[in-house]
Amino acid sequence: RSRLIVLIVAGSVLPLTILGLGATQVSVERLTTKVADSQARAVDQLASEIDLWLQFQASLVADQVDAFRLGRLDDRKLEGFQRLAFQQLSDANIVAVVNAEGRELVPSLFIDAPSTGSLRSKDVVDIARLSAFRESLPIQRMASEQARWRADPVAARPAIVGTPYTPSGRSSPVLPIAVPDGPESPVFLAVELSMNRFASRFEQAANDGLSVSLLDGAGAPALSRGSGIIE
Repeated sequence: RSRLIVLIVAGSVLPLTILGLGATQVSVERLTTKVADSQARAVDQLASEIDLWLQFQASLVADQVDAFRLGRLDDRKLEGFQRLAFQQLSDANIVAVVNAEGRELVPSLFIDAPSTGSLRSKDVVDIARLSAFRESLPIQRMASEQARWRADPVAARPAIVGTPYTPSGRSSPVLPIAVPDGPESPVFLAVELSMNRFASRFEQAANDGLSVSLLDGAGAPALSRGSGIIE
């Protein structure tokens, strides 16, 4: 029997990679170039979609901060800023303004009951999920990326992406992202982004005979569909 293994690394500074593996149960003689190319293109397309989405979401989160000086806002205005960001970031389930240690400056914003209208796509968040979000914030990278920005303040505002994880009760992962208010500011905007949109794409890839996994920066699978990673 022969195995077709296709490895695609998303061309992004974000700490995620796509590992796509397609397994066939046919003999070497029947494993045609056409089948291999088709599977490779399917995984390549999925990797590109996720990479583009990550870059777009990181840009959107950074854009929320560009028009404000969060460090100069009082609590009432910070809460108003959170409401604005929560409405504008359709994939965000939690929005928080935190300090460099990840402590909230005002209570984080999320919905605790199903909503309608523009918020209907957002997940309901409980205390356990909020705690998981707090623990997932990439504190060390927040400090190092801000220090790098401080050394080159004309560079673009960095968006620091944490490790994807799957909260209890969910079948697809979420992704924490933090953006500093300024090179010298101790304030960050932090959000939890849903990756629900890719669950159906992974299911389709599995139905097409592929085993596809989304890996975090350490190589651990965050989202897998199909028969699993083939070693």
